[in-house]
Amino acid sequence: MDVLPKNEQLERLIWMQKQINQIQSKPGITYSPLHYSLQQQLQHWIAEEIYYLKETARFSNSKVNADEIFRWKDFNVITKFSVAQLGHVIKLLADTGIFINSTPYWQDRLR
Repeated sequence: MDVLPKNEQLERLIWMQKQINQIQSKPGITYSPLHYSLQQQLQHWIAEEIYYLKETARFSNSKVNADEIFRWKDFNVITKFSVAQLGHVIKLLADTGIFINSTPYWQDRLR
């Protein structure tokens, strides 16, 4: 079986997700009352597959230079801060806008 390129796989999954999201389901009717509806299970499975394809594409697209890896291999920061203090410093930097926090990865998975 021929494997589709990742961008085509992603397009097909997004199309399938659109089709499943547009299916009209009857409220209160489930295959098994102990589990989520089949539509919700399919939505979750497809969302996980889309996330996986995007993550693997992101890693395969990031070309890391071997010299850059070697340069930072033994890099250490020595500080007298405790882990808790360092966490507070990072939080302050993020709160003041010096560090810009992007959307956590798990929020992307919920969309």
